[in-house]
Amino acid sequence: MKSLYRISFMLLGALGLGMAIPAGADAQGPIEAYRFGLKGLHGTARAQALGGAVGALGADPTAVYVNPAGLGLYSRSTISISADPGWGKSMVNWQKSHQNEVSYSPGGFNNVSYMTPFYDSSSGTKFSMGVSYNRDYDFDRTYRMTTGVLGAGLADLMMLIGMDEGISFNKYIDGSTPGYNPFKNMVHPLVAMGANADLIRPFSDNDKLFRHAFLDTYNETTKKWDLLPPDMTMLDVVENGARNSVDINMSMGFGDIFYVGAALRLGTVSHVRSTKYREDFKFINRKSNAEVNNHMILGNELTTSGNSIGLNLGAMVMLGDYVRLGLSYMTPERISMEETYSARMVTYNEFIEPKNKRELTFQTALYDNSYILRTPGQLTASALVFLGQYGFVSYDFQYRDLATAKLYAGDRTLNPLTEVIKEDYGKEMTHKFGIEVRPIQRLALRGGMSFTGNPMKGEEFDVEPANGLSRDAVAVGMMPDFTLPRSYQAFSLGVGYRISKVVSIDLAYARSTRTEQVYPFSGYRNKQNHLGLPNIEIKGARMEDVRNNLVATLTLAF
Repeated sequence: MKSLYRISFMLLGALGLGMAIPAGADAQGPIEAYRFGLKGLHGTARAQALGGAVGALGADPTAVYVNPAGLGLYSRSTISISADPGWGKSMVNWQKSHQNEVSYSPGGFNNVSYMTPFYDSSSGTKFSMGVSYNRDYDFDRTYRMTTGVLGAGLADLMMLIGMDEGISFNKYIDGSTPGYNPFKNMVHPLVAMGANADLIRPFSDNDKLFRHAFLDTYNETTKKWDLLPPDMTMLDVVENGARNSVDINMSMGFGDIFYVGAALRLGTVSHVRSTKYREDFKFINRKSNAEVNNHMILGNELTTSGNSIGLNLGAMVMLGDYVRLGLSYMTPERISMEETYSARMVTYNEFIEPKNKRELTFQTALYDNSYILRTPGQLTASALVFLGQYGFVSYDFQYRDLATAKLYAGDRTLNPLTEVIKEDYGKEMTHKFGIEVRPIQRLALRGGMSFTGNPMKGEEFDVEPANGLSRDAVAVGMMPDFTLPRSYQAFSLGVGYRISKVVSIDLAYARSTRTEQVYPFSGYRNKQNHLGLPNIEIKGARMEDVRNNLVATLTLAF
């Protein structure tokens, strides 16, 4: 995806790579390596009720999704259908003074599968095959962030970036070159938005120095720039879409003791992100002594779709009568992405006369781009201990190194921002626990939980400094807002009942909370210290994205 563009001397110089981005190069945002690989509780009612700790369970579509060796535990041809309608709520809290809650409705059909054993020899060797559709992750959510005096405004960020780039103001203006496109013209697209919408202006005697259009913040006495924080900000974000996959599974079992399996995973990604960011300023007109109310609104829409391919390998072994162990590895998935995006900025400036010139709207063209994302591989180690005929307890440990994700341009050349991923993202570890109790043969009662810690390791990204984030984040396109992951946890309960030898039904309730830090735009450390430019420190807001799902699975065994 298009990022807040960094010319080679800014990005690669800061990284110390000693290499250059070719003229006209585009870049994707590192956040995509995380966003399009998001994990959460999903799948059948039994799997969700067990907190996702099903890697050593087998004979369940989601258990096979985690470890394809579990396919070998099916004794009959089985069809399963699952759905998980739900309700969600995002709660954003900025400095304990501005709190917002927004509700939304995630969920739908999440699994359809057919599994069957097709060869069972007298020597104990068994072959099985299966195919399943899975909704891997639901992107649907809506959230709002409001703040008081933030400490700086978006125009301050635009001016600092623009003056650090050190090119003339006219280069940012639409129409300055034929077929103008800031992503192709070696200019920062966010600065281009501010220049074209009259949020920032050049000095009259030096068009490489910029000032705020609402109020001149250059101090003639100190020869330095002051920041101009808005009196109020509001960020609205709506996300829709899902990551889906179809698994084609094969497994082999040896004497009901050892199983191996493999699955070819073919996936699709669809994601739409719409944002609206507003800043309001209040001034006093020195001539009339009247209150002046100015504002800026930046709207963005980004649509992304893609296709992925990967391979899942697994093994499972029975140790005695009471313990089963599983190990699986999901190879890195290769996702080919296509995207379209556009932006619109509106500024309203009461200092401008006549009145009909006060509002200005700049609408970009519809840009498109293609790129390739290579997700991190995932290792899952599982254990299941049987409690005789009364049930079992299970545990899964999942490990991913997010730093191994890679971004490639459409021409398959490695994107230098891959180095940013290595610096900022780290190891992600997830612990899952489950228990199933059978008070009678037909009835199963279940409970589970899972927890994922903070995968960030980059300076200031792992823990926000007391004064706020002061480093810049490579954001997406003209979207200056972003989130940083903090943790994920889920709790669940469920029940299963075998109606007959053919029909069984499972129900579950699952509640998950994903905690993130939300920023309307990034902090910034100026690189042209001799100009007397300030740094920007931004305090983010804590967001808890809470989802509740009611899960139902119907299973038919023949």
